[in-house]
Amino acid sequence: MHTYPLSRTGSPPDDPSPGGLLLFAALLGGVLLGVSYPLYSLAALGALGATTAFGRTLAARLARPPGRVRTVRLPGVAKIRFTVSPR
Repeated sequence: MHTYPLSRTGSPPDDPSPGGLLLFAALLGGVLLGVSYPLYSLAALGALGATTAFGRTLAARLARPPGRVRTVRLPGVAKIRFTVSPR
């Protein structure tokens, strides 16, 4: 093959990046682990869903009007009252 002196050599545009290959390998490994251990996978997905729901509920609870007294009850321990005000 003959190359011209002013021609540039480079990777073709469809050349997969190393990050993309690592992401593909991680996703494939995650799918294989999910199929191999279905109960653990369901438990992990349930924990993720519960964490997301708790975060949204907490954000909605704290997004109420400023200056309002909020109360959190810890059964058998205490009742905590606090206010959230903007700076």
